Parts: sequence; C-alpha cells; structure tokens
Amino acid sequence: MEELIYWLATKKLPKIGDVTYLTYLKEYEDVKKVFELYKLTNFNKTDALKEAELEYKKCQELNIEILTYNNKNYPEKLKEIHSPPPILYCLGDISILNRENIVAVVGSRNPTDYGINATKDIVKGLVRKNIIIASGFAKGIDTIAHQEALYNNGKTIAVLGSGINIIYPAKNRALFDKIKNNGLIISEFSLDTKPEPGNFPKRNRIISGISKSIVVIEAGKKSGSLITAEFGLNQGRDIYALPGNIYNYKAKGTNYLIKNGAYLLESANDILENSFPYILEKEKNNIKEKIEFKSEQERVVYDLLSKNSYNFDELVRVTFLSPQDLMAVLTSLEIEGVIKKINGKIHIVKFYS
Repeated sequence: MEELIYWLATKKLPKIGDVTYLTYLKEYEDVKKVFELYKLTNFNKTDALKEAELEYKKCQELNIEILTYNNKNYPEKLKEIHSPPPILYCLGDISILNRENIVAVVGSRNPTDYGINATKDIVKGLVRKNIIIASGFAKGIDTIAHQEALYNNGKTIAVLGSGINIIYPAKNRALFDKIKNNGLIISEFSLDTKPEPGNFPKRNRIISGISKSIVVIEAGKKSGSLITAEFGLNQGRDIYALPGNIYNYKAKGTNYLIKNGAYLLESANDILENSFPYILEKEKNNIKEKIEFKSEQERVVYDLLSKNSYNFDELVRVTFLSPQDLMAVLTSLEIEGVIKKINGKIHIVKFYS
C-alpha cells in the first residue's frame, strides 16, 4: 500500500513527465527515493501524499487496480515505446493486456455507412479468431469496434482519455459496464481527470503501444487516428488502412497511409495472414473437411497455393497451364470461396485436408 501511494504521489509532482519519472526511477531504483529527493520549491509534498492516499482509497472502493511500471502484469509491449506511462489504472481483466493477439481499431467519430459496415465485418472476422480488439472508447468507429467485439463474444480493451472514473462520452455508460465485465478499461490519467483535448493524442500512443497491429477505418489527414497510426509506425507495428472514395475527405487519411506503405485492408483475413499467420496455420492443420475438385487442374493449383502464394503470371509458369485454362480454374476456386487475390497475390483462404 505504502509503495503504491508513493507511485501516485510522485505522479503529482510538477514538471515530472513520463520520461523524467522513469529516468529517475531507473536511477534511484525506489519510487519513495524519487519522491523524497526530487527538489521543488513552493510545493507541499505532504499534501501530495495525502491526495495520493485518498486516491488510493477511492481506487479500492471502485475496484480499480493500479498497475505500476515495475508490476509483473504491466504490458511488455508498452515498455518498448518512447514514453510509457508509469501508472495504468485498470478495470476488468488485466491478464489480457500482455496478449500478443491485440489489434487496435480506430477511425472517424462520424463514420459513413461504408466505414461502419467495414468495421463490423473486420472486427467480427478478427474476434472469431480470438483476436482482442483495442480502441479509444470515442464515439464513432471506436464505439462500434468495442460493441461488435462484445456482440461476437470477444474481448475488447478501451483506452480512455480521461480518469478511469469519468465516462466519456456519457452515452457510453452501458458500454463501459459491458467492457468492464467482459474485457478491460485502462487509463494513465489520475482519477477525476476530465477529457481535455490534449489527453487524446497522449492516449493514442497507449492504444498502439499495447497492440500488434493498427487498423485505421476512416480518417481525415489531420485526425487522431492518423496520430495513432504514426505512433504505431514508430513503435514497429503493422498498419492497415481501409481504402476509400477519393472524393470523401474521411478517406484522405487512410488513402494517404496506403500510399505511404500501410497494408490495404479488405477483410480480417488480410490482417490474419500478415500479422497472425500462425493462427491460420493452426486452423489449416486442424481442419478435417474434404474438397471434391472438379478437375485434376484444380487439384494441382490448390496444392501449389497451399504451399505458397503466387501472382497470375507465376502460376502460369509453374502449372504449365494456358492463361485461359488457369483463369477458368481460378474462377471456379474463387466462386467456391477457396482462394482470394490479395495485394496482387493469390492466396488460399479456405484450407482442406
């Protein structure tokens, strides 16, 4: 208890940001020493300790867990970023914070029907493969991503831009309770912190920091979602962007990301194949379903694609089929839902034994 109070009190020291906090912690190896040796004028440390003690008691009353940087449950991926938060306030299942299978889904607060439907399809496809969905609890795409994950019996993580006891937007109260009971809510901000505009860009580095991949659905060129993507790029995360209409300003950001190296996103399978291939491989090894090929040519093409992906010209060369015959085979397999063309390559998307 005493150590946690010093963690909270040190956070209240003026002019001590996340980087400075952790730098001092590494130097002194004791948060109490950091608090006591940090030199200040016109600041009452006794009051800071009293405030920290009150905050600690309030966290206990609200079942909020305080996760410090040196706690074994603190997410390892978050430690890799430039300025990890020294403290996380948590409500829910903290065990999912350290999972490798977390995908962030972010986007416009005022999405189009296209963005809404794409979010639902992509989240549904991910959750059915046990992927955990992280987002920022904002209105629009964030809310839809959380809701769709829960609707499909999946887990979701909400990262707040306010104190964890402040529900914003207020109309998401019911969603807040569902996530608390079926996932996790986290915040780096002290209790009672209001959702000030400057908090949200800071929050975004946590969304990307805990995730393996970042999905951007719809975003303007100066949106918070692009800030999340930029954090993700700097953190070495995989970035996926939903392509959009060139005349829609909400697609300017996502199209920009694609032009600059983000993966073009058409379905959940794009993410699974690139970021989580072991999940598909495991399924491939477990599936017992049989396929009846319409011809020996279909069998040959299927066997080749089950070992590697090819573009059309490469398949012509390795199968020795004419372009016309190969096109007929591929069309048949695509109609059956066995193959799909992704980023110029033909992939198996439905495996058989």
